Amino acid sequence: MATQVISKTYHYRNELGWRFRRLGSVVSEGKHPLQVSSPPEFKGETGNWTPEDLFVASANACLLLTFLAYVEKEHIAVSSYESAAVGTVERVAEEYRFTEITIQPRVTLMDSSYAPQVEEMLRKAEENCLIANSIMAHVHVEPQILSVAD
Repeated sequence: MATQVISKTYHYRNELGWRFRRLGSVVSEGKHPLQVSSPPEFKGETGNWTPEDLFVASANACLLLTFLAYVEKEHIAVSSYESAAVGTVERVAEEYRFTEITIQPRVTLMDSSYAPQVEEMLRKAEENCLIANSIMAHVHVEPQILSVAD
């Protein structure tokens, strides 16, 4: 007998209000408001999150959370995880678009013998990250695995 996969649909809602110039405020139930602006290079207000910042942060956070799901499932002790992400915006066919996001996670393990498994989990997280799979830009992951002894 074949197992039937039941599909679920999720919705994530937020509301955005324009404040002045190129500044808005995003709210979502149960969360702190977030001020957003265009980047300064596109006449935005400095010191605020931009859609570009949030886009790159979404890919970065998604990789972390997908990776943590794999690590938790395998009961591997991770001492720390930090990552830097850079998104590249270029003009392509008369439009600006993200052409690439590079994520550089640095994972510190309690036991360095798990490094090959952790590297594989990062690869799987890259392949299965919801955000990366939902965007046109290719998301690159460049991990760095460390142990506490390093």
